[in-house]
This record gives sequence, C-alpha cells and structure tokens, in this order.
Amino acid sequence: MSNASVISFKRFLAGTTARLKGGIPAVLASCAEDLVADMKRRCPVEADTPFRRRPGLLRDSISWVFGNAPRTRATGAIRLGGRGSRGLRVTIFAGNDDAFYARFVEFGTRAGTKGERIAVGTKKSRKRTRKVKRTHPGNPAQPFFWPAYRAQRNAIRRKLGLGVKQEVEKAA
Repeated sequence: MSNASVISFKRFLAGTTARLKGGIPAVLASCAEDLVADMKRRCPVEADTPFRRRPGLLRDSISWVFGNAPRTRATGAIRLGGRGSRGLRVTIFAGNDDAFYARFVEFGTRAGTKGERIAVGTKKSRKRTRKVKRTHPGNPAQPFFWPAYRAQRNAIRRKLGLGVKQEVEKAA
C-alpha cells in the first residue's frame, strides 16, 4: 500500500466523521424523546399530593439534554448518561429542585418508628446508627425510570445502529 493511498484514505475518514456529526445528534434526540415519553407514561401521578405539591410534578421533571444534566440541589435526582464525547452524549434525568423525591418513588423507603435505632451506612466495619425522628410507614417502590430504560434498551441500540448506518451510507 503506497503512502499516497494511506493519505487519501485518512482524508476520506476525516471528511466522513465530519459529515456523520451532522446526522447523529438527530438520531440521539429521537431515541431520547422515545425513552422520556415511555418514562413519563410509567411515572406514578398522585391525585391528592401531600405538602401542596402540584400533581404530575415528578412526571414533568423527566427530561433529557445533550451533555450533562443541569445542576440541582436535589440529591435524589436520577440520571442516565452515556460516555460519548464532543456533544454526542445524551443525559436523561428525573427530579429537580421541586421534585427532589424521584429516588424515593423509584426505589421506595423503609418504615421507621419514632425512637428506634436504625443502621446508617453500608460497611459492617463502620456500623453507625441514628435515632428515627418520626414514625413513617415507608413507601413501596414504584419504579418508572429504570424499567423504561431496560424495556427500550434494545430498541434504542437498533435505532442508533440503523441511524449510524444510514448516515455512513449518505456520507460515503
């Protein structure tokens, strides 16, 4: 293989990747929209919400962005993001400053009785306890985020593969 053919092949690849970057974000956006729609369908909505919360607040907080999710004070926000670079990463998230309880709904909470000592932390070597401040019956898990992702995962892979294939054929 001559040096001139290697140089021309490298030019071809550089031009192809530049053309691919134009169509791939549209495919990613389409996949993200489908996944977010499925998550919103699965998200539980209470008719009478405690603490004067608007019904559907958690459902409305489910969204997606290119790059990293927006910063929030909610430690309970759930995020799903890829490892893509150069603007080709999509992050899907649920929860924000108002809907901070996303992880409590997704994973549930355990019951506690006032005055009871419960273990804090996961390491057996550092078994700390704390006193429960109020009685709480606990809430069962009502998963909506990860089941939607698991159900859509293969379809997303197929759609992305097909989209990349079409973009490569257009670019070539």
